[in-house]
Amino acid sequence: TNFRQECQDMSIINSYERYYWFEYGNAAFFVLDTRTYRDVSWKPDTISKTMLGSKQKQQLKMWLLSSTNQSSIQAKFIVSGVMWAASARIGDGWRLYLSERNEIFDFIKFNQINSVVLLSGDVHFGAIWYYKHWNLYEFSASPIHTFPFACNLMDTKGID
Repeated sequence: TNFRQECQDMSIINSYERYYWFEYGNAAFFVLDTRTYRDVSWKPDTISKTMLGSKQKQQLKMWLLSSTNQSSIQAKFIVSGVMWAASARIGDGWRLYLSERNEIFDFIKFNQINSVVLLSGDVHFGAIWYYKHWNLYEFSASPIHTFPFACNLMDTKGID
């Protein structure tokens, strides 16, 4: 089957939710909805501030655990419409929701979930971030005509 057909056949998509997951070959993808459930960005960043909402975050954690138990899955991609990086001084992104972002990263590390790759966009440059403390990479892509960072592999030394 081809990718388009597999996407059309995904029964997991709930018409009321804008987040979903699917598999293609030996890769699993969880596409986040980073708009619908988020608290206002100016709210103080505490453990109760959310970008995902409790149901979506729980679904993500369950997906991470279940995809880890499938021997056919060799890579797990978490797709975010906004950048994960705190050092990206973009007005819209996970840097304004670091408590929740770090909760997700800590969950991945604590449960020893390997082969997780973060994908993001919504900026006008391409970049790669490495989160050393969690051993996670983020690849941020934007339109092909945009410029890459001169030094596009940033080691955040676990502080980002």
